Amino acid sequence: MAPHPLDAAQPDLTPDNTPIRAYLVRLSDREVDNLKSLVSRNFGGFTLGVVNECAAITKAVKQICAENDEALDNYD
Repeated sequence: MAPHPLDAAQPDLTPDNTPIRAYLVRLSDREVDNLKSLVSRNFGGFTLGVVNECAAITKAVKQICAENDEALDNYD
């Protein structure tokens, strides 16, 4: 019998000891506002079939939205 498709969608609960990387992401104020709206809805409406990828994207979006606006480098 074939495995159920959701069997592969289990999160990887092992500790993540991989190196940490830093990225520079350029977003407009509107894009940041859209991400903040997504966070304020607790990611309601955001769907992704792979749990580990969803967790990574959620973490990145939360970090973007947690930035202090005064600390942003707005020299454009």
